Amino acid sequence: MVSFIDLIRLFLLSIIIVVSGCGGNDGDDDDEDNSTEDPVTDSRPFLMGSTPFSMRHNGRNIVMPDWQFENMEDRDLLSLHADDFWGVPWDYCDATGCSNLPQAWVDQWQQLANSANATGKPVYLALSPLEERIALAPNVLPDGTNQANWNSEIDANGCYLFDSDINAERYKASYITYLRYLIDLVDPDYLSPAVEMNIHFSKCPTQQSAWIAWYNDVHATIKAAYPQLVVFPTFQMDFMYGIAVPEAACSSGTTAECFETRLIEALEIPADRLAFSTYPAGWVYQADFNHSFPRDSLSIASQLTTRKIWIAETGWLALPLLSSYAHGVNGSCGSSIFPETLNIPDVGTIDVANDTAQNGYISWLLASAEENNLEAVVWWLNRDYLDESVTGDESCPCEPAGNSTCLLLDDFYTIGGDYIELLTRLFGNMALRHYDGTPRPAHATWKTYLNKPYQP
Repeated sequence: MVSFIDLIRLFLLSIIIVVSGCGGNDGDDDDEDNSTEDPVTDSRPFLMGSTPFSMRHNGRNIVMPDWQFENMEDRDLLSLHADDFWGVPWDYCDATGCSNLPQAWVDQWQQLANSANATGKPVYLALSPLEERIALAPNVLPDGTNQANWNSEIDANGCYLFDSDINAERYKASYITYLRYLIDLVDPDYLSPAVEMNIHFSKCPTQQSAWIAWYNDVHATIKAAYPQLVVFPTFQMDFMYGIAVPEAACSSGTTAECFETRLIEALEIPADRLAFSTYPAGWVYQADFNHSFPRDSLSIASQLTTRKIWIAETGWLALPLLSSYAHGVNGSCGSSIFPETLNIPDVGTIDVANDTAQNGYISWLLASAEENNLEAVVWWLNRDYLDESVTGDESCPCEPAGNSTCLLLDDFYTIGGDYIELLTRLFGNMALRHYDGTPRPAHATWKTYLNKPYQP
């Protein structure tokens, strides 16, 4: 998934833009329509997936990830988005294989693989060698836990030095062997060895070419060993448009031109598919597409490549989000980053963080996937991991204090302050189902397509 902190920065920057008065209507009126779009064909060409990702508080500490293999009837593709969550055994794997792997680490992966394979669904495994998309992923420790920020070969921005670290080749061999270990264990149908690899391009421009070369070798080796496995990296679409963070902006041209330039760049990287992640709610603060998300991204991509296209992860928050939250005597109830609705000068009131906005986005997404013959669409979350009875209606502070959601948010706030709590909240209520399992309106739209025969 996209760096949570980058999304928060995007949202905060967007608010500044709105306050400064960008409200002009420079697009067609149709662009602001979030109404549902009815499917018109009797079959669909794309798989429909979601992750079993969740998290919870057990009364003592945070359990994350807390995989939940439930509601499997809501998908015909299972996305195991393990990213760098459990770390990479850099010290236990080399070119000859992996040895003496910590048993606790092995056991959790074995359990995940068993649960995934028991579903009988095609499996998409997404992994990352990079923490926060810029530094080497956490290192697995002897007790099976992992250590972040362990490698000192970084620049002032925290970017791993692919071009100068004398151990870069050794780490590449370790990562390839780690991938082979998990491919043999999980037996995925689809594999992403790098998630949102272009975030690195914006944050670490001096390392971009070396990172691409490092990844190219990973791709080539894996394809040689598993020629039938579908292998591809993913690209973060909002970074491709140049709006995610200031350093992602193109030096010239519109956001649409920026996207096409980055798309051509992405297509030069070896891959069996072209895959995107996107969480486009932040576009409501941008005037470029009339305070809505771009509606032609997939059609542009389909015109530029013969590769099959994926939306490898996406979502839209269904509850409002504040800029900060109170925790006893600490913190405060901040202003709204994502309100339920927003009034834009010269545009009017638009839905932002509510069921209507979420359903409008998913309706467009699935219709566009059908129109452009996508191979897969993955909605990030199937069921909320935050209880909206204590997070809804901009509730602040989270009460009652002993509620498991409140404990979870309290602990994340203690660990990392407002930013870490916000990233937890941002993704915690964007699922097709509420925390209690009841469906949102977007779920009905999703099921309308899912119930159509899959014909690739």
